[in-house]
Amino acid sequence: MNKVIFSNGNSIFRGVISSQSSYRASLQRGNSLLTYEVQLEQKGNSVQIEAKNFLINNNPPDLMAEQLAHKAGQALYPLCLSLNRQGDISYISNYEEIKTRWQKIYTKLLEYYVDAYSVHYINQTHRSYTLHSLLKEKLEENYFFFLYFGGIYNQTLGDDFYREYTLRYKGVDFLFSQWVDMETNENNCFGLYREGLQEERDERIELRYLLENKHKSIEEASFSFFKSEKIDFLFTIEKLEETASFSTGETPTEERMQFWLDEKPENLNH
Repeated sequence: MNKVIFSNGNSIFRGVISSQSSYRASLQRGNSLLTYEVQLEQKGNSVQIEAKNFLINNNPPDLMAEQLAHKAGQALYPLCLSLNRQGDISYISNYEEIKTRWQKIYTKLLEYYVDAYSVHYINQTHRSYTLHSLLKEKLEENYFFFLYFGGIYNQTLGDDFYREYTLRYKGVDFLFSQWVDMETNENNCFGLYREGLQEERDERIELRYLLENKHKSIEEASFSFFKSEKIDFLFTIEKLEETASFSTGETPTEERMQFWLDEKPENLNH
């Protein structure tokens, strides 16, 4: 077993020159399983994202609500993001392109869907697409983006590799604790854990990461949400393949540089 390599100040540092990664994402909620693939190409603090092959219970979106959410989400990709030093989303770099793509889809959706539930969903989605701040907020609340771009890098830990902080999820503040396994496994990967509590609402968030020790790339990760200690959903990502090159220095890069099936209307019929 090896020890985890920390940068100065006990942070999980990752200074990326460029990398390409593919993940299989899975969302289990009740009896419904959503799976898809995510491809990321990162250069410095910029990342381009593609998502494809959406399946629900191993089948293409079939129900009206599923098809509507899928069509509405197609405007989002390709998605280009600018990240800060911690790996959080700073802003959507190609926002104007996305808004243009959405406007074309929006017109077609209103021509095809005429029932009240669909029109309401389309208009709510339209509001998110036509304001950068709202679209960024939607991304930050989406399972994949909340997990992957959760600010796990360049955060100072204590001498015991533990810290506490407050983090907001869907408008609610959770008290988080974060800690690291200091030893790596047989594949030279280590665990990073984040747990958030909201006692007044009796809600809990568990985030689990398996990071490659040298480059701190995410090999696997999971996002579990509990209500009254009963699991509401489980979201996981697993790396499929990677070809990458990384910086080797300890100096962080300068701080510059949806698809949301989970929110589809519940009352739409087939």
